[in-house]
Amino acid sequence: YQIDSVKLEEHIKNCYSKNGVDLNDSVLETIGAYAFYNTDISSISSNSTSVVTEVSEFAFAECDSLTSVYLPKARSVGKGAFYGCDALTSISLPLVQSLPVSAISACQGMTNIEIPLVTELPVEADGTTYVSDKPELISFTAEYVTVIPEEYFINNPLLQDAIMYYVEEVGDRAFMNTDLRSLPTDGLVSVGEYAFYGSDDLATVSVGKNVT
Repeated sequence: YQIDSVKLEEHIKNCYSKNGVDLNDSVLETIGAYAFYNTDISSISSNSTSVVTEVSEFAFAECDSLTSVYLPKARSVGKGAFYGCDALTSISLPLVQSLPVSAISACQGMTNIEIPLVTELPVEADGTTYVSDKPELISFTAEYVTVIPEEYFINNPLLQDAIMYYVEEVGDRAFMNTDLRSLPTDGLVSVGEYAFYGSDDLATVSVGKNVT
């Protein structure tokens, strides 16, 4: 199913026969609210020719067959955009700088999250985070994050790779009982209690001279 309109509105939100969304070489810039809500699409095909810059709220929510998302030009992703996509295992949003927690909530099969330009790891009032409901998570990339909140990855026992080059603070029990192999940062100044407790496969963590 190839898309040629500049803005896709919610008029197809109840179509369940779309197996894939082809964004390559299309002129689509905005995927409107609820555009593919609860449809049977299994993939979003996009590459460097895709010009999608905005994914509105709940655009792909409850798409139970969607397995992977790569949107190289997207800069804005609305709340609940991929909420409840049970089969979604990988999401890559290279240019998104701020992402609502709800955008990727209730995706329990997620193994890979790539949001390299995101600078903050928000924690909702009820404790929900990007990763709190993802027990299968293996790899997490948010290169410019400087603070990892306490117990952030405590529900991710399979986590191996945390790509965060500028981390300065790691909260209490942040990586407790994970399968973390390394934390590629050399600017750590604060490490909380039991931050890496139980991470038996952890090989290297670089710390600054004044770490506390």
